[in-house]
Amino acid sequence: MSDRAIVALGVWLLLLVLMGTATIGIATAFYIGLGTVMAALAAILFIASRRRADGRHAGAGPGRA
Repeated sequence: MSDRAIVALGVWLLLLVLMGTATIGIATAFYIGLGTVMAALAAILFIASRRRADGRHAGAGPGRA
């Protein structure tokens, strides 16, 4: 095997390892980001529904004496 072929093989293996590492890192970042967005959305919906329920039972709405 020539020196050039050995260097090319080494570079190829290094690129494969770096691509695998980047893929795992990107997947982890995506998972954390998606979880954060879902938690924020759940909190916003929880707060919005609570405010509507509080306003409905306050006794100042239409139809109350």
